[in-house]
Amino acid sequence: MAEKGAAAIVPLGIPLLAGPGAISTVIIAMNRGSGWDHYIVIISTVLIVCFILWVMLRLALPIGTAMGTLGLNIANRILGLLLAAFSIEIMANGLKQLFPILSKLS
Repeated sequence: MAEKGAAAIVPLGIPLLAGPGAISTVIIAMNRGSGWDHYIVIISTVLIVCFILWVMLRLALPIGTAMGTLGLNIANRILGLLLAAFSIEIMANGLKQLFPILSKLS
């Protein structure tokens, strides 16, 4: 019974892998060009990214086991710090555009 519940959660992860940014980028790229060669390049790029993602997800458990709890905690904190830095940079750029007087201060 627990396996059926876990299988029902899988589709919820799909928007995290291919979010609105990735989907809109593919739509815009498909509309910018014409011809079969352009479409083949876009579709093959998507397939290559899917393959790389599949390899990464297949290797996640062995890598996590090799890193151990301490290694995973360190990686979690470092990646969290990077995420916080990126988000602060995006917010600062947004505030500079919203309030142009802030760009004169820096």
